[in-house]
Amino acid sequence: MADLYYSNIELNTMKIYKLRLTLLNHLFYFTEMTNGSRTGNFIGDLALTYAFRPYLAPANKPIPFRDKPEYEEIKDWGYYCTMAMPERSQPTNVYTKNTLFNTDGFFDTKSLEDTAKSPFKNLVHVQGVEAQSTFLCYLVSKNDLDIPPTIRVGNGRETLVAVEEIETSEQGDLWLNAYTHKIVFDNLEEVADLMAEEQIHDREYVLENYILLKGFKKKHLPTIFNQTFN
Repeated sequence: MADLYYSNIELNTMKIYKLRLTLLNHLFYFTEMTNGSRTGNFIGDLALTYAFRPYLAPANKPIPFRDKPEYEEIKDWGYYCTMAMPERSQPTNVYTKNTLFNTDGFFDTKSLEDTAKSPFKNLVHVQGVEAQSTFLCYLVSKNDLDIPPTIRVGNGRETLVAVEEIETSEQGDLWLNAYTHKIVFDNLEEVADLMAEEQIHDREYVLENYILLKGFKKKHLPTIFNQTFN
């Protein structure tokens, strides 16, 4: 009966798309701090929702520069992308990055020489996710969407990502972000009640704005987003 209830909500209201994201070059986000900076094995819901905006909710004017994004605005765009969980991924090699001089992306002899002469060294190790790694996520919306073939994510939006719509399955899990449900959708209490009811206990704290709630299914999405996308 519960599955029928979830299905009827989905058919009568929101649209749900399951997507496979394939990295076409290395991804660097630096979401985990170790002895340097490491990219976590996921792509954040906030980052993805903003990455889809130029295609699914284009603005009439350029988005202004902000010291901090106004995440609350997401609920007015008519769509939302869940956390992208790893399907098949591999970390890159560990690279050494010098943060004192700009030597990224090209061979700069002068910068390398200055680095060697400087008494102050600021070297960190960085590790990303390799190209051809794949991730799975769900796109929830009020209306039918034309899914773009590619989006850009990562530091400086330097990573090109291929987007493919795939068949949905109730067997697969999906991840939610407690921060988003608190700040953007203001329904974290309802999500917590659903977790207790469905015996979902897997959670992971990564950063302040990425608190992963794991173990949800597609059937839970209509209930969670009913007020926003109905």
